Parts: sequence; C-alpha cells; structure tokens
Amino acid sequence: MPPKSILKKPTYKSSPLNPSTTPPDIVSIAPPSTTGTKPTPSEARAIALSHAHALQIRKVLELSILTSIETLVDYPSPASLPIPTTTTAATTHHDALALKRHLRYFQPADYDSLLEERNILTHCGYPLCGAPKKSSPTASTYVLVDKGRTTMRFVERTKLERFCSDTCARRGLWLRVQLNDEPSWLRGDVLEGVEVGSKGEVFGLDLEGLRWAAAGGEDSMLLLEEVEERRRIKEGGVAGVASEVDLKRLVEELQGLGIESKDLLAGKKQNSGETAISFAADKPLAFTIEEKTVSSNAVPPSTDVTPAMAALAIEGYNPRRGPQDYLKNGKRSEGEKLD
Repeated sequence: MPPKSILKKPTYKSSPLNPSTTPPDIVSIAPPSTTGTKPTPSEARAIALSHAHALQIRKVLELSILTSIETLVDYPSPASLPIPTTTTAATTHHDALALKRHLRYFQPADYDSLLEERNILTHCGYPLCGAPKKSSPTASTYVLVDKGRTTMRFVERTKLERFCSDTCARRGLWLRVQLNDEPSWLRGDVLEGVEVGSKGEVFGLDLEGLRWAAAGGEDSMLLLEEVEERRRIKEGGVAGVASEVDLKRLVEELQGLGIESKDLLAGKKQNSGETAISFAADKPLAFTIEEKTVSSNAVPPSTDVTPAMAALAIEGYNPRRGPQDYLKNGKRSEGEKLD
C-alpha cells in the first residue's frame, strides 16, 4: 500500500465575484473571446496567401545568400591571382565587381558567417585575398593588445586571427560596415515587382544582379582600395568620398582590434570651435624618472597643540573648534568649569 500524504489538499470556495473553483495561480488557456467581426473566407485566404508568399520570398533570398557564401569562400578566383598588393590593382580584376554583386543581399551577420567559413579553411577573411590568415603563437582565449599604451586591453584571439594583416582587416571590415542591417526580404527595392505563382514559384527577383548592375549598383558599395584612390585624386581625406557614419563605425571596429586607423580620417574638415583629434594615445607612453635634489635636512611636521591640550585630541586629531579656543581667547578663567 503506497504511503499517504500528510498534506491537506487546498479547497477553493466559489463566490459571486468568482464562481469558478479553479485555483487562482492557474491561468486558463482558453482562447480569448473576440468581439470584432471575423474575416470572410476570401479575406482569410488572402491573408494566408500573403504570409505564405512572404515566407517563400524569404526562403529564396536566404538560399541566394547561402549560395553567395559558398562561392565567396573560395575567392579570389585563380584568374585574379596573384593577389595584388597595391591599392589600385585590387579594383581592376573581375572579382571586385562579382564580390559587390554577391554582397548586395548580405547583412553584417551574413558577412560574419563568411569570415568564419573562410577562417575554417585558414583563408584570410578578406574575400579578395588568398593568403592564409594569422596564427597566434598562444592558445589562450584572449590576447593582450596595445601593450604599454593607454588603450591596452584584452581581445578575443579568434577576432585577431580573422585576417592575414592589418591592411586586409581594414579592407574586410570596411565591407562589413557598409552592409544594410535590414533583411533583404524586407527591403522595398528588392521586393519591387516580385510575384509568387500558384505553385510557389518566385518571379521578379534580381538573383543574377542584372538590374542591380544597370542601376549603378557597383557604386553603391565601394572597396577601401577605391576609396583610397579617390582620396588621392581629391588630395584630401576620405570623408568627402565615403559616408562619415561608415567611417566612424570602421574606426571603432579597428580600434577594438588594436589597429591604427587615424589615416582614415586624414584631411577631415573641422567645424568652427572644434579641436583637432589627438592620436597621442596610439603612441607608447614615455616615463622619465629623476632623483630629487635634497637641499636641506628633513624637518618633522610641527604642531600648535601644547602638551596640555593633547588629551583633547580625538585619535590624534584636534578639532578646529574646541575648549582650547576659549582658553586661548581668555573667555574662561582657570577656576571656571567647562560645561
């Protein structure tokens, strides 16, 4: 015979205000009553088709992004090798335009997935570079950067090993800061003229990038090499060539990795009353230790407290106002008692 519980079962009494006997801590899962009118069958069908079409378009675009990631993992193509080292050569081979076309539907998270896939294959994270990525000599999770500087901090080792050099880190992260944060299946320019057939076929998506190229999509995203080339032509900073918001985001990304980025804002005009940006924090700190010349012997600190008043000190501290002030001013005689 199983043991009997000694706990009493709680009872819930019904009342006119609460006729139900359901415990108060249990929430009913019954659907709430709706007072509005229900949609007609044709309206309900239209709503369901609208959601189904949106999901189908999203599936097609996500598949396109996945295909682009698989393609960019093996970039640069052999036709564009060897890897250019100058700032202008990288904009001349055919992979530059193809790279922009693949990235037009990307979000920053998709680009991070691309970096991760390339790093798994020990490739540099910058798609137009075929060199192997950095390999840290330590196996620790975090690495100390900017040692001996005011910006010294710990950074995840995997973030420092994503690229082969600081140059590729600037170029790769520059692409990332230009990407649209909004998903491609919610962008108005992408969904313009898109239709879904009765069997789920999606028509009107520019998956090949033909309309994108005809509308000047190549200029909507600039490689850092192109920005630097235009800066040299204008003989100024990149602030007039690229978006100032993107430049600030890039500087923040690079500073987080301990990479110098002051040259990106070179030539930037300042407003009236605005002080120039100082980059002294990027330089190592210099210390000069000098021995002080002793001109006289050390003298212990003096005190105005007489030995008779030392008993009034509170743990060695003499209050500024106390009985001694009355005695010094002669307001009390020797025989007068203190209150």
